[in-house]
Amino acid sequence: MKCMTADGLVRHGIKLWFDPPAKYTLHMAPDFWMGVSDAVLQSDCVQREGDDMILMRCSIVDRTIVPETAADAALNKVFVSGVIDKRQVAFSDAVPEPAQYRTALGPNSYCPYLAVRHNNRVMGKTIGHEEYRFVAVMSEGDHFDSNVIFYKEDGSPLNLWASGPLLSYSGGELAYQHPRVILATDRFRK
Repeated sequence: MKCMTADGLVRHGIKLWFDPPAKYTLHMAPDFWMGVSDAVLQSDCVQREGDDMILMRCSIVDRTIVPETAADAALNKVFVSGVIDKRQVAFSDAVPEPAQYRTALGPNSYCPYLAVRHNNRVMGKTIGHEEYRFVAVMSEGDHFDSNVIFYKEDGSPLNLWASGPLLSYSGGELAYQHPRVILATDRFRK
């Protein structure tokens, strides 16, 4: 299956983490590591860019990245190292972006993921702009949706709201979506 990174931009390949002297792994901040077999590093599944290894295609067996199998090559799936956060919402002239604010995310995953980390939330309270980092295998129609709730720096709510798909895989393409920010008081109006 093909490999892609979605970290605000969507691009082909996943940069592998180099741990000297010669070990490569997939790393998702802050604390997720996934093994990469030596066979992958010797295959055409990676591209070398200086000391960097970019994983372009792979299969996953027992949570280890291995060379792509013929069966996985035939499937319409993508292995994604990604993040969803406030960058995916769309402000407008009618609802402009505040000068200072925090966001809370209420994500719904419509795909199986191997790992997910919810960052910038402590004891149920946002401490900045929340983000979800994930490693997932996405199939046709899979997506990550979220409610995005906006707060003032003091923690009181702003009258802003966004909801909908933030990242989806459709027609063989991985793409960010940009749900429109509306006034929270308008969210149940037609």
